[in-house]
Amino acid sequence: MMVNVSPAAENAGETKCSLEFASRARKVELGRARQNLESPTVAGLRMGSAGGSRNGSQGSTPGNMSRVGSSNTLRPPAAR
Repeated sequence: MMVNVSPAAENAGETKCSLEFASRARKVELGRARQNLESPTVAGLRMGSAGGSRNGSQGSTPGNMSRVGSSNTLRPPAAR
């Protein structure tokens, strides 16, 4: 890790915080790397959304849900 420090007195607080963070980060020990495996449920959901949107809206949404306005809120289709 590289830490940017400043000799200027007005940056002493920022420099101190940066050095303390680097000291804590140095003590972190990572475990053995392992491969992430998808469950059959997740794989099925990915396959279902691979064809793009089913309702003509932008982006991929689960099942037949539709986006509400420009937000990320999802709404089920209206009952007929």
